[in-house]
Amino acid sequence: MRLPAVRSRLPLLVLAALWSFALTIAHADPVAAVVTVTSANGQGHEFLVEVADTEERRERGLMFREELPADGGMIFIYDPPQVAAMWMKNTLIPLDMVFVDTEGRIAHVASRTTPHSLEPISAGVPVSAVIELKGGSCDRLGIRVGDRARYELAVTSKSSEPR
Repeated sequence: MRLPAVRSRLPLLVLAALWSFALTIAHADPVAAVVTVTSANGQGHEFLVEVADTEERRERGLMFREELPADGGMIFIYDPPQVAAMWMKNTLIPLDMVFVDTEGRIAHVASRTTPHSLEPISAGVPVSAVIELKGGSCDRLGIRVGDRARYELAVTSKSSEPR
């Protein structure tokens, strides 16, 4: 006759499962995006980047990172488009900043930005996105003003990460 004991615990088990699910959502990994930059010669380059999709992620950006994968980075999406200004406060590594205009073309590239600099970095025109890549990536891959950039969002999950 253990059935009544299970029944009496059922609400607690359901509550525990719901709490666990809520914690998983609250601490979910950042949203990721696949960014594809297509050069004038038609050559494409793909990057798997984090999306700065919350105010906290926008403020922190890539601060305090000691390294960045060659195909990694972060994207800041602006809807509506705006004249965006970035800085390197508390950023330990040089970055390439790629400013994407409202037509999906690269309007400005700031290469190998200076770590810890408080100097504003901007394209001076409204942009729909800024993509931060490992410093030197644009030179290494031949990414230039006028190239096309597009992105697709994808949600990542801690449960899908290898342990």
